[in-house]
Amino acid sequence: MADRIYFLVGADSPVLEVIDAALALDRVYQKAVWAFAREFGCEKIYVTQQWQVRLLGLAFEGDIPPGWRLNARKGYSTPDSRTKEGKEIGVRMKALPHGVSAQRFSSMLDEKIGQPKKSYTHWEDGVSWTVFEKHGSQYVLSVPAASKVSPPGCRELKMSEYWKIREAAEGKIPTRGDSRAARGERKA
Repeated sequence: MADRIYFLVGADSPVLEVIDAALALDRVYQKAVWAFAREFGCEKIYVTQQWQVRLLGLAFEGDIPPGWRLNARKGYSTPDSRTKEGKEIGVRMKALPHGVSAQRFSSMLDEKIGQPKKSYTHWEDGVSWTVFEKHGSQYVLSVPAASKVSPPGCRELKMSEYWKIREAAEGKIPTRGDSRAARGERKA
């Protein structure tokens, strides 16, 4: 038995609303975090992806700006709570918006479709969450097989259908109408 079941998200599915909401939250998060990092001349960030995706610290190339302290064990810098400037930076960093982790997306999905705590499963070494994938203009919901979630407005895919969608989006296989061009033939 497969570990995951894949569903093609329909245009009228309430799942699409959850995906759109998650993407909107993530855009706000990305914009704010990168603006914050670039304010300090930094192009590399460290985040945690537990309940919510949040900024942990920045990795500076060269000198570390005032108000920051390198955590050599972790390999990135955090606000230096021993200084006034560092405390102010820490407050600002904690106030940054959070992104959407797989756990949070699963929770948002459960709430929207009215199937509490069904979009994830516990297993021996951890938890498996429901996530979404974008392939071209299509969204596919990847659900742990043991979760027994049945997303409304979605069609369960056979594995062959899933791989066809994925490979078509990656340009690995010709799509309908492209087969003649791929063989070098002309349309009559």
